[in-house]
Amino acid sequence: MRKFIGIGIFVFLLMGVFQNGASFAQNDLQTAFEKVKNGYETARYHAIVMDTVAVPHWRGRYPSPGKIKYRIEKWEIWYDGPNRLRLEGLSTTRSRKLIIIKNNKKLYTKHHDSWVVRPVLERRNNRVREFPIRLRGEPFVQLLEKNYSIHLRADGTIANRPAEILSILPIYHGRLSWKIWFDAKTGIILRQVQQVETPYGLKTVKAKRVVSIDYQKSFRDSLFTVRGNVVERKNPFNRGKERHSANGSKMFRNLENLAKAAPYPIYLPSPLPQGFAFVEGQFAHRRHLTMIQSHFSDGIIDFSIFQIDAPEEMEKQFLKRSRMHHPPEGRRPPMEIIPFEKDGFAFLIMGNVPSPWLQKLVHRMRPYPGE
Repeated sequence: MRKFIGIGIFVFLLMGVFQNGASFAQNDLQTAFEKVKNGYETARYHAIVMDTVAVPHWRGRYPSPGKIKYRIEKWEIWYDGPNRLRLEGLSTTRSRKLIIIKNNKKLYTKHHDSWVVRPVLERRNNRVREFPIRLRGEPFVQLLEKNYSIHLRADGTIANRPAEILSILPIYHGRLSWKIWFDAKTGIILRQVQQVETPYGLKTVKAKRVVSIDYQKSFRDSLFTVRGNVVERKNPFNRGKERHSANGSKMFRNLENLAKAAPYPIYLPSPLPQGFAFVEGQFAHRRHLTMIQSHFSDGIIDFSIFQIDAPEEMEKQFLKRSRMHHPPEGRRPPMEIIPFEKDGFAFLIMGNVPSPWLQKLVHRMRPYPGE
């Protein structure tokens, strides 16, 4: 039983921004990228942030305008460079305050009278809440510049700070548009809005705005220190890492190399949606189970395909548990998930894309390379 729970956690941890052909857009992107990156590496600040998220996020078909609901949360944030962070929030759907502390390589979450601590994986380190731009390198930057129109300009003030706005607008229909306002002097993000084109017009998916921000010289250590009972949670997949084959821990940046190294034919959607490309993949072997992951992106929107080769009973259990992983009504799912079977393999396709997209990808699955 624990084996399948471990597999599920492994999947979620793997899912883990910036030419539309013009040098102007490339310069704008690079300028904003460097300013934000440098800001989060050096800044110390205390801020109040309002976070708005559409509920549900992507699940199901696009809702009509009258059915769109939003969950609004208020966060108090203490940010001390890239290594220390404290978040305190009270959701309207929760009866208790949520407290999260990041201290170097560990992430603590308050659960009643105890703290649950987990390691912060290096590849997820920039995705802790207060790093909303995933500062990813190539080939994501190339895909972003190819599939989106990018512009940077000054845009008034936010929370009494001079702001610049970076607009990232899609070339293809039905994609995310992203507008990011950041502090012109420090690079800290002050506001961001993500919208998606639907049959009913633009729909806001996420919005975040800094209400107030004060830059500090230092913080007291107690803000980032936990007291009381601490329960350690490890990633089950990482605990068994030493049992994986050498190839199991290797990342492949080339699809052909991944296909050659994989112990069985890999399946991919053909054709891919416009603008999407393979960016990375890997496979892992654990006794009677082999899992291949292939990851695709257009620079902002991502999806991954997990292909399982295991005894029939294990595959059935994996699919059953994947189908059961649906949050309660009213909760925002982190991403859309579709488990399915094909040609004796179990598959799980997941991503931050609309459900109808993933359904089409399921029907396009073919062995690679095609005939």
